[in-house]
Amino acid sequence: MFMVDAGMDNLIYDSSCVSLEATITGNPNNLTYLWNSGALTRATPTVFPDTSTTFIVTVTDTISNATQTDSVTVNVISTTLGCCVLDNLIMTWIVKIDL
Repeated sequence: MFMVDAGMDNLIYDSSCVSLEATITGNPNNLTYLWNSGALTRATPTVFPDTSTTFIVTVTDTISNATQTDSVTVNVISTTLGCCVLDNLIMTWIVKIDL
């Protein structure tokens, strides 16, 4: 048996990013991760929500089909900032401009 912990809630500025992390205790092998609608399938995805969002992670043991679920809320303070995302050695700036 294993347990999943999505961590503590976060507070960020809009157009900023934060890394989510599903921490596993117990059996750490043969697991799949599914965050919210399925777009995020890693244990530690980087997200940049425009509004406060609760992210739900479902972790499945692919051998026993046992699942565990937890959630974390990212609270967003409204401003106009940028976010640097470093993924696979490619740096990208994501900028929100309010007109």
